[in-house]
Amino acid sequence: MCTFQRILLVFLFSLLLCSSSRGQLSNEISSADRPIRIEIPAKTSDETYRVIPCGRTGMVLFFKSIENIGDSMSKWYFSLYNQNLNQSWVKSIPVGNNMMYQESFFENDTLSMLFVKQGKEKGNRSNFSILRLALKSSNFIGNTGSIPEESEDIEFKLFHQVAFLCYNLKNESAQLQILQLQTGKSNTFPWSKGTVSRVSEFTVDTLSLRIRTSLSHTSTYKARPENFLVSMDTNGKILTEIPIEPTSTNRYLRGLDFIPVQEENWLVFGSYGTTPLKSSMKNKKVAESSGFFSCKLNNGQPFDINFVNLLELTNSKDLLGERDIIALKKKALKKNRNLSEYSLDYPLLLHKAFRHKDQFILLAETFSPQYHAESFTDFDFYGRPYVNTYDVFDGYRYNNGIITAFDKEGKLIWDNTMEIRNLLTYELTPKITVFFTPNDEVVMAYLSEGKIASKIIKGSGVIEKLDFSILEMSNPEDKMLLETKSGMIPWYDQFFLCYGYQEIKNIKYSENMKRLVFYFTKIAFN
Repeated sequence: MCTFQRILLVFLFSLLLCSSSRGQLSNEISSADRPIRIEIPAKTSDETYRVIPCGRTGMVLFFKSIENIGDSMSKWYFSLYNQNLNQSWVKSIPVGNNMMYQESFFENDTLSMLFVKQGKEKGNRSNFSILRLALKSSNFIGNTGSIPEESEDIEFKLFHQVAFLCYNLKNESAQLQILQLQTGKSNTFPWSKGTVSRVSEFTVDTLSLRIRTSLSHTSTYKARPENFLVSMDTNGKILTEIPIEPTSTNRYLRGLDFIPVQEENWLVFGSYGTTPLKSSMKNKKVAESSGFFSCKLNNGQPFDINFVNLLELTNSKDLLGERDIIALKKKALKKNRNLSEYSLDYPLLLHKAFRHKDQFILLAETFSPQYHAESFTDFDFYGRPYVNTYDVFDGYRYNNGIITAFDKEGKLIWDNTMEIRNLLTYELTPKITVFFTPNDEVVMAYLSEGKIASKIIKGSGVIEKLDFSILEMSNPEDKMLLETKSGMIPWYDQFFLCYGYQEIKNIKYSENMKRLVFYFTKIAFN
């Protein structure tokens, strides 16, 4: 049995959405170990099917239909599936036209979803909706509100009957809107005054009712952005503003994230580069980073920032190649310089940092924009032909995953890497997920081309090398031709959800029997 088969149980069988089909298969999947796969016919991969895991309560599938309610509303369909992926209920809910799903927040069996209007519309005072869906009863409550149309990087949190929306504005201060869901009353507060600022992360401390954020200030008279951790109360009063700044002038911090260690002690994480970030989101995504940083806050006072150059990682040879690393080390030695003065400089996609026991985990993925050249023949004023060549964007090519673990003092404990193969996508979203076993082995995994790639590590060591396991299709005769917009996300305990659009051909028939489906399936790491 291969390595991955030892740790992964893949739920294989297909269920149809109609109740009669589910009834026919219910006896076949009565065993807890029998697999499940659900397929929904799709016309294009641009359709709006999404899945949201909701812990042990189940998972929600939803999509926008072509049905309208009057001139201003569209029907969205929501379905709850239990842990065995049996459909519990289906409900249609009206949502404003041109509203698109932004993000969600799940707590106490209630799924809260934020929908934001796309584009400008004259005379419409509301451009976002918050939909709260009680999963057990399928009841829902909706609220509407308004934020500036040019808002970017919108984040959303909810606590009891209060919603918090944090967003960036071009050439202005980042904003926080606090909306009382029962009364509809809202207040908007700037995160900075007199300066342009951008938020990279924010949390709501439900015990102290403080809103904390990591903020970068930019100004025309300073060459580099200033980074702060800012705390605000629910009345918009700034309580603390802690600067997080490197002493080195050639290091620029990116994507600050923070985790509480104790009530007044926090760890701050992120990446750093040798060039400043641009103000536009497009340039921000492709900015290169040289490594990671960490900083501990004790009673609001920051300690020195620890920098971890990618070249200094134990497994750095997996990122660049062992020969290249040796060559760089020889070059540094010859010039009597530290290796940290050199860098690999990759675009890094950071995951949100999280805590596992006494360790703090920071995941990242390296990627690169990929293009291909296309040429066509044109003619000048005199009718002479010439060749015109231009670049066409193919998507983001993922290259490697990097996992790092820090202690309570923000010191690096161990690191490891995972090669990412054949993953090209237009969506720049985290792809690798991790699972910690009871004996602290770590399974790193991602989904691509209908296969799950996995690697088992323990600290900086490798237990099992990169291996692949095929997600079985609904029928043995099915062959996957193409997969897009796929992913793997944690569900509950050791269970995960895999999903995506697949073009499938059934080789049993002589005709070209192809179909496009949106699928999701349940897997478990054991």
